[in-house]
Amino acid sequence: MNTDELANAISSRVDPELKTKIVGVREWIEGDRMKAYIRVQRRFLLDEYKFVLVLAALDVYEEEDRGRGLLTALLDRLEPAVRDRVDGIVVESVNNQQLAAFLRRRGYQDTDRDEFIREVSPTLLLSFQ
Repeated sequence: MNTDELANAISSRVDPELKTKIVGVREWIEGDRMKAYIRVQRRFLLDEYKFVLVLAALDVYEEEDRGRGLLTALLDRLEPAVRDRVDGIVVESVNNQQLAAFLRRRGYQDTDRDEFIREVSPTLLLSFQ
């Protein structure tokens, strides 16, 4: 499964009917070069409940594939595909500061109130509202 197919597989799990559930989907989805652990859930973020797609873990299999645009390609396809079905996309516990900076440049915002957590392992939200 290439990056486009991975984005389509993730997008297909986002069902607006799940808005009434706390956690509707929890699943690893595997592609050719990376896999993603996703959740589709209601989550309290920035002082309100939001229905979000959570990218809880992303794993690029080969070291030489890191930093080569796989996540960019995934998000380029995924963000518009789910925009009308969720309130936003959450990337959870970002342990790589370069990745956090990249996501912030894309418009993702910090959801953590604690400055230490924001620096060490932030959770970032791209809000569609």
